[in-house]
Amino acid sequence: MSAVITLKSRFDFDNVYQNGRSCANRLLIMYIIPNGMSVDRYGLVVSKKVGNSVIRHRARRLMKESARLTGRIGEKGYDIVLVARPGIRDKKMAEVDEAFHHLLTIMRHRKPGR
Repeated sequence: MSAVITLKSRFDFDNVYQNGRSCANRLLIMYIIPNGMSVDRYGLVVSKKVGNSVIRHRARRLMKESARLTGRIGEKGYDIVLVARPGIRDKKMAEVDEAFHHLLTIMRHRKPGR
């Protein structure tokens, strides 16, 4: 079991938002950009629109666990920002994991620059 390495700085988040590719489904929004490292780093964002602090923390835990179980995405490293949508509020781990994998599948099949 490996831990999830997280993005910490505002600069890293802004870089992913401004220069990365994005896609979304009803539970999550994913922004992704190659980071030039050999590890994947995740930024997890849950706004107050999702719910109170207990619900937001649960959503963050579900997203983090899904990222941990997925492991490495590719040979090179990526910076990935996952943004929770309000629909994540009452979902189970399997549904969040499915939404995460759905977004990864879309990103793998999408041509660069889109």
